[in-house]
Amino acid sequence: MDLHHELCDDISHIVTFIKVKRTDEIFGGYNPLIWGGSSSGWGRTKDSFIFSFKNNDVKDAIISNIENTDYAIYYHYKGGPCFGDDILVGIAQITMVFVIKRCVMRKR
Repeated sequence: MDLHHELCDDISHIVTFIKVKRTDEIFGGYNPLIWGGSSSGWGRTKDSFIFSFKNNDVKDAIISNIENTDYAIYYHYKGGPCFGDDILVGIAQITMVFVIKRCVMRKR
């Protein structure tokens, strides 16, 4: 998580790409707000979205807009990027934890 904070803290309009190891899947999200740096809490915006695609083919991308704009982005000074409760990147002891709710994503 240190790299995420080093690159993104106090910067706005960030696109996060996460490559799933040993697969051809890439997912992530867009945050127009300034990442929280040393603070923690929810960011409110209607302009965030999450995405997923496979096989290096953007034509098959799945994009989902934010449904609850009050909880669009979650900042935590020790955790990674969190897009609502759809993509959560954090640390559980030493292992990174990724939680993805694919049911929210809809193909456009």
